Order: sequence, then structure tokens, then C-alpha cells
Amino acid sequence: MLDGPENNISTAIMALARGADGLECDILLTKDGHPVAAHDDNLSRISNGHITKKISEMKLEDVIKISLPGGVKINHLRDFLAVAEGSAEKIIFIEIKKINFSNRLIEAVLKEIKAHPSANVVIISFDENILMNFFVKNPNLKVKIGLIIGKISQLMNLEQFLINYDCVLMGWDSERFWTKMLFKIAFNCLAVKKQLKNLDLDRIYTGIASNKKDLEWFKKRGFTKIFSDTMAVIS
Repeated sequence: MLDGPENNISTAIMALARGADGLECDILLTKDGHPVAAHDDNLSRISNGHITKKISEMKLEDVIKISLPGGVKINHLRDFLAVAEGSAEKIIFIEIKKINFSNRLIEAVLKEIKAHPSANVVIISFDENILMNFFVKNPNLKVKIGLIIGKISQLMNLEQFLINYDCVLMGWDSERFWTKMLFKIAFNCLAVKKQLKNLDLDRIYTGIASNKKDLEWFKKRGFTKIFSDTMAVIS
């Protein structure tokens, strides 16, 4: 449901121009140690099956030469940070995935963040060990750390997560319709509602709002930090 290519700098710039408060990118590492924006290591899905190479097996010079459908290119992390640095009030969420995770990836991401000191960065992941590794590597780095809740059962621990992390991201997957149903059922649980009454909702990001109805659902429950994959929702 994206209005533009995923993990693409042009899409990010367009979203910011239309009123988005921030942007998000998934980061993987090339064979020669460069952090690039991509959701999948294997390029088959985003190339409609035309390219089956893996980012982790390619050097940066080869990755940036790839032309995806529509002439879309794969961007370096520094491209996103440069855009975020130019809009200091905007947030850039950098998601680190478990796939091919390594200390080299941490070091590569930290290097780029340090090169863009005014960018408002939040490192996010589903994996708590990854987030801990980032903190251990550089505890004095001025970036925020956020946990993405991937299991419904984790909703019961929101209070503890907000003690451990700067923010929490929760909601459903817009491409898997059943996750919305499960989230709404769990959200109506008395224990979850009781927790939320005592929590700082400004530190809880929700999504994915793919339409105005989704947006209103979150707003009605007091959430104002809402992710969307559709520009019409944020306009």
C-alpha cells in the first residue's frame, strides 16, 4: 500500500514534504561493510523475481548499480541521515533486523550516526539483544532506543518496556490482516487498558495506519504518534 518504493529516499522526502513527523528505514549490511536501506537480504521480492542476489553477498559498488522496477535504486543509510539532519525536528527510525546481524553492522550504523550528529535518531528492533548491543557499544551516544513489540503477549509488559527503553512501537502488520484483529482483541484486555492509563502515551508509537479509519482508531484511544505506509493518511 505504499505510495512510493519502500526504504527509498525519494519516498521519504516526499512523505516529509507532505507533513510526516519522521521516517523509517530498515538497514542491512553489504559484503564490504556498508549499511544500506532494505527490508530483505534477498532482492527477489522487491525486484519481482528478476534479481535473486543477496545484499550481504554484494559489495556496495554493485548494490548501488542495481535498478529495481521503475528505476528505483537502493540507498545508503547516510542518505536518510542527511535528510533527517536537514530537518532536526523530524525523527529517523533505523530498524535493525536479526537477519545477518553482527557487530560489524552495529559499528557501521554508529559510524554513520556520528557523522550526522544533529539527526534525531531512534534505533529500533524486535530483538532486545540487538538493542542492548547498541547501547553497550556506545552508551554515551545521543540516540534513543525503541523496542518493536512483535508478540501480543508483550502488551502485558508495556510498563516495564518503557522503563528499559525510550519508546515502544506496537500495532499490526498492514499486509497480514489477521494481526489487526488480534491486536484489537488484546488491546481491549482489561490488564492492557489499566496499564495504558498510567503510561506516557507520547512514548508509544502505533501503526500501521493504512487508511483514515485506522488513524482514527488510534487517535480515539489517545495515541498521537502513528506510523503509516500511505501518504494520504498523513496529508
